[in-house]
Amino acid sequence: MNSFFEIWNYLAHSNVFNVVLMIALLAWLMGKFNFASLLESVKNEIIEAIEKSKKEKSMAKKELKSAQTSSANLNSEVKSLLKDAKTRAENLSKKIMEETEAKVEQIKSGIQKAAAAEEKVISSRLSGKAAQESVNLAKNDIIGKLKENPGLHEQFINESIENI
Repeated sequence: MNSFFEIWNYLAHSNVFNVVLMIALLAWLMGKFNFASLLESVKNEIIEAIEKSKKEKSMAKKELKSAQTSSANLNSEVKSLLKDAKTRAENLSKKIMEETEAKVEQIKSGIQKAAAAEEKVISSRLSGKAAQESVNLAKNDIIGKLKENPGLHEQFINESIENI
């Protein structure tokens, strides 16, 4: 029995006892708390996080390529839009100028027609007034001559009767 105590004493003072005690404690804790399944779930979560990161990286690369492609086409699209806008503006400007010139010509034509019509009206009025004045002058002249020479009055009456 002495040797049992010596072995026990040797084990108690050496690291072997501590190691065996620690292994036993760890085995008991692993059995109690099921560390294997806990480690497995942590491992699965890490794997899932890595896969998710890979997918996100792939999607980010696709989005980057898409953005680069669209930005490369953006300059040509902007140039095309500017060219179209310039062409439309020029066409609109030409159309406005043509319509304006047509309106100006219509106005000129209308003014000329109105001036010609007014000229005819004025000319007609003046002709009428001139004719009226001519008649009045002739009448006054005839009356004046008849007053000066009453014999002419009889001569005119006789000529009128002969003409009838």
